[in-house]
Amino acid sequence: ASPSTPKQGERLRIFFGALNREQDWAPLMDALKVAIEALADRVEVVVVHDRAFHDALPDAVRREFHDTLPYGRYKEVLSTCDVALLPLADTAFNRHESDLKLIECCAAGVVPICSRVVYADDPRHAEIAVFADDATFADALADLCADPTRIATLRAKGLAYVAAYRMQAQQVATLEAFYRSLKANQAELETQRRKRVAAIST
Repeated sequence: ASPSTPKQGERLRIFFGALNREQDWAPLMDALKVAIEALADRVEVVVVHDRAFHDALPDAVRREFHDTLPYGRYKEVLSTCDVALLPLADTAFNRHESDLKLIECCAAGVVPICSRVVYADDPRHAEIAVFADDATFADALADLCADPTRIATLRAKGLAYVAAYRMQAQQVATLEAFYRSLKANQAELETQRRKRVAAIST
């Protein structure tokens, strides 16, 4: 059975954990502050690593801050939460990110509110996450926090998706084939790498 919503007592726990992501969340913060302050009696915000994000939150909102955590402890803290904020600005750098944070959230029973950048590349993610852009992130958070049944439904779907498609054991054959292809094409890949380095140097 899925855990109750909220998982911990009476307040929904909203997770944000990031390293060097201020350019991604800063455009959202004014609207997020309004939305979170309106939810102040029903939520608490859990922040890992990003002190600037934590300190930018309204004083009226219950907050919990953790410095950078070992991965096992990070997953423990994440698993106590109900909803997570995963904003990614549409930049060339971010477009090369993976969807790992979304998968970590779903595996922990946490519903991600996320940008379409990267996270919408797999159409199945539309069934397990809430997509938003800069203009709608705050509204998406307010709407989701007002609907515990939707949180429970998305949580269950996210856990089922990870179990069916994203367990590490299910990736072994694909990873083995990938690494073997790297070995088989080592000479050509090295030639391409040297060309890229030369282009950067000129």
